[in-house]
Amino acid sequence: MYTLILHPLHGTMTKIIVFCCLLLFSQPLTAMGQKDAAETPPAKSQAKKKGGQAAKKVEAPAPAEAVSTDEVQEEFAAYVITFVDKLNRVHDNSITRMKVTKLDDGSYVARYHAIDTSTIESSVKPTGHPVTPFVGTLKYVENVYEGKGATAQAAQSAPFNVVDSTRVTELFARSKKGWE
Repeated sequence: MYTLILHPLHGTMTKIIVFCCLLLFSQPLTAMGQKDAAETPPAKSQAKKKGGQAAKKVEAPAPAEAVSTDEVQEEFAAYVITFVDKLNRVHDNSITRMKVTKLDDGSYVARYHAIDTSTIESSVKPTGHPVTPFVGTLKYVENVYEGKGATAQAAQSAPFNVVDSTRVTELFARSKKGWE
């Protein structure tokens, strides 16, 4: 079972498409009640135009250069590094945008979120679909760090401790445009 995390850097449609690809292409078509390709009758190869002439047969585009799963895994691993770096920089509560709150006792607490890069796991699976031939899975832990001090500045420069952790799984589709 997969959990979809809607992230600001990914649109809702991208998540839906990736989820559908996982559902559709993780099982063979014959298991979903579709006819096997050998049982499907061949399509009519020529249609008549007005005037009785046969239409020209349109060839399907040549398949893109075959890429191995290992090569795509390396590509995805490089993408993941830049993606996580970007998430850590642009998060609403990143270390550069930490929230400082005054407590009832007059002290201050500073909080920020960051992805623990030592927890990053990534994998790639082929889908068998020409539009999105691979799906990548990224797993990581996002930590909430907290520091306390007598003043706002002291809280921001205090030692920070992890006060909350969330395990996140994100799904990506590889298309002609790259990872989405």
